Amino acid sequence: MFCKNTLNSKKDIIFAPKYLLKTRKYLVVKHFYTLLAASMMLFVAFSAKAQTEETFTRTISQQTGTFTNKQNNATSAYKYMWQSTDENPRLTLQTTNNDIWLDADGTYHLYIRSFTLSVPDGYAITGYSFDFTGFQGSSTTTTRADLTVTPSEGGEAVECKASDESAHIGVDGVEAMQTSFTVSSSEDKANIVPTNFVVTIKKVKSTIDMIQTTTVKDGVFAGNTVWYRMGLGKGQTTNTYPLVYKGDNTPFDVNRVNVDFSDA
Repeated sequence: MFCKNTLNSKKDIIFAPKYLLKTRKYLVVKHFYTLLAASMMLFVAFSAKAQTEETFTRTISQQTGTFTNKQNNATSAYKYMWQSTDENPRLTLQTTNNDIWLDADGTYHLYIRSFTLSVPDGYAITGYSFDFTGFQGSSTTTTRADLTVTPSEGGEAVECKASDESAHIGVDGVEAMQTSFTVSSSEDKANIVPTNFVVTIKKVKSTIDMIQTTTVKDGVFAGNTVWYRMGLGKGQTTNTYPLVYKGDNTPFDVNRVNVDFSDA
């Protein structure tokens, strides 16, 4: 018999017994499907990793962020905006006027107005929740009042009566850079005191492309120059500029002109 221990040449195959040829074919097919299965498992593993969402939570309180007065009066207890200390993403709670009041112990009150929650480009708010109690006046020691919190999306209006210890509102199913809610009451000076105010956020694809620089030579822009059209946003004055983000979600300075004259 001319069979060898290994089958690495044509001679081996020619003089090998039929049962050994079948065994060799079986082993080749077996190894092929083994490698195919392993490749598919790796593909599924990498796909699952790529699809994992990056999520964040932000708690709105005096300890986790900064309240700002609209006229930049640092001594005033009345504010219009709160921003989280944590960045990437930085969460903002804002209203039109100074309708957020901080009492002596640092508790914040939201008066009967609309409030907006927002995050920068590249992120989306997915929901929020908080407990709240209603009051009439500018202190938790004053008369209780009936108040209602109405979200713009993701949930139903919730009322907290003067006789209730507190109420809870939960909003979900949102996917937006900004969302809002309204505090309302029949009392003119009514306000709520929110507690356990938590906002959930996730990373999403940026909606603004990376701003590209260009070169100028002999007064002529390069042929591959990318042009941008920008306008003043709502609520901005002629003394302010539109806020533009680059692809890495960092603000772009519209006052800076990137021109390379090195080859001129």
